[in-house]
Amino acid sequence: MSWILLAIGVVALLFGLSLRRANELFCVKVREGKARLARGKAPPRLISDLEDVLTRARVKEAEVRVVVEDRRPRVLSDGVSAGTEQQLRNVVGTWQLAQIRAAR
Repeated sequence: MSWILLAIGVVALLFGLSLRRANELFCVKVREGKARLARGKAPPRLISDLEDVLTRARVKEAEVRVVVEDRRPRVLSDGVSAGTEQQLRNVVGTWQLAQIRAAR
């Protein structure tokens, strides 16, 4: 019986993760002050601009996800201040969804 509950729990966890990432365009992770593209595809200039913002803000550990919401890119962040998150939104806001999706 406990194996069945464990299996159901694992399936539910995997399903939840897949739903969370279903609308994700890309994810940038900052570790020890260095930003890198962790998942997805994005234009190199956009990644460079995001790295600039994160470096100027001296962010050491963070995760920045860009997702699709209402057919527009939206920034979701963890580990950055409200001011830095606004700067990230400003950078991403200069890009159209089609431009981000066309990245190689």
